[in-house]
Amino acid sequence: MKTIQDNGHSDRLIKKCQRIDGLKALLKEWELSDNLDHDYIRGLKARLLSVKNQLRNMCGHNGSQGMDDW
Repeated sequence: MKTIQDNGHSDRLIKKCQRIDGLKALLKEWELSDNLDHDYIRGLKARLLSVKNQLRNMCGHNGSQGMDDW
């Protein structure tokens, strides 16, 4: 959280991190489901990448720690 506070964008970054967590959970649920919709999963992955890139731009570096584990 120190990175978030140092950049002064705490609310926006926290919301983006929460969005990433939600998208990751939804993606995991769909990947484990028997009713796979591959287009939907590709869309989720694209949204995750988009939010990850937004975070990188806001932080001015590679994003927060733990971002590369997806």
